[in-house]
Amino acid sequence: MNTSVNQSGMTLQRDAKLLITTRLLRSFSLGLLGFSLSLYYNELNFDYLKIGILLGFTLLGSGLSTIIAGLLSQRYRLKKIILGIILISSLSFLIFILTDNFILLLITSLFAFINPNAKDAGPLMSLEQAFIPFISNKEDRTFLYSLWNISASVSLSFGLLMAGVPFYLGYDLIYSPLLIYKFIFSISLILNLSTLFVYRSLSDIEISHRKSKNITIKNKKTIYQLSLLFALDAFGGGFIISNVISLWFKLNFHASNEQLSLIFSIGGILEAISYIFANPIANRFGLLNTMVFTHIPANIMLMLVPFIPTFLFASIIFVSRSILSQMDVPTRQAFIVLLVDEDERTILTSITNVSRLGASSTAPLIATQLLQGAIFSTLFIGGGIKILYDLLIYQKFKSVELEGQ
Repeated sequence: MNTSVNQSGMTLQRDAKLLITTRLLRSFSLGLLGFSLSLYYNELNFDYLKIGILLGFTLLGSGLSTIIAGLLSQRYRLKKIILGIILISSLSFLIFILTDNFILLLITSLFAFINPNAKDAGPLMSLEQAFIPFISNKEDRTFLYSLWNISASVSLSFGLLMAGVPFYLGYDLIYSPLLIYKFIFSISLILNLSTLFVYRSLSDIEISHRKSKNITIKNKKTIYQLSLLFALDAFGGGFIISNVISLWFKLNFHASNEQLSLIFSIGGILEAISYIFANPIANRFGLLNTMVFTHIPANIMLMLVPFIPTFLFASIIFVSRSILSQMDVPTRQAFIVLLVDEDERTILTSITNVSRLGASSTAPLIATQLLQGAIFSTLFIGGGIKILYDLLIYQKFKSVELEGQ
């Protein structure tokens, strides 16, 4: 490993700055598609079943590519893996621009590495997440994870806002909405390719690994239990991904693209603010307590949304939960890496990330059939499942002492 660890405070090393830059570019690109992917499919006259299948395949592709990238990182240097990922995803973006065929879009969804939940999740995030511990000390690690996530949230929020600009300006009255969506895909393609130039400046990193054919993970039972719990959380999250929520607001309140872009961009900004507070709160109350006791009230607010009769108040409650809903992200990331040795972190983060992505890939198919009603609404069910996860993970790990905690 050629990158030195921070020696004082939180002075970012060169590679840390590069990782944050790539995350800014990727997140802006994802923000452009954060809520509009399902609306694009709807514009193609696909029914909700087909839309759910497409969203599920997109999440499944991210999950498979994540675990493959984690396994490849045990043999190949990071740059080679990243180069292949970006080229494959760029080709997929191009296909999205050129075709409206359902089967082709379905196959391409597996290789686009787009997260339909307006989040940067997938193989690149997993590799970067495993790399962060090498460029930070134990005291500052949660802070760097927070900064890494803040940059993603701010950039993603800007992308979400920009996705609504053509509709703010009334271009949808002049041009076909399909043409506007394809233009957005083109911008995402350019941004995706631009990350290649940034990654070229990254150190030639080879993550250390055990010299054996089989990868061994410390405390396997604990890790697998953790992966199952994360899968439960992700399954609940699959009911409330942004592209499902955008359809829900469209169907129940006839929300416009301009209103949706504003809702999701404000939510992203609030998430970024929450990341700032995640580190001091975790230092004061512990990683697990911060994960659980910020997550539960956020999901209670989510479950209330389907019962609110007006768009204004429903959107206010939905957006307000963002100040708490993602505070568990940097704390969960820091929580994970404390469980294993350095040479096990890449495969561990890949396993936990793929368990989340794999579980969430099945939920949109169900969620798109639950876009109306209250008690049986996708928002109510998703929030309830996530609260169950909170209670289970707290019960399992509340007595576990972690190094540095």
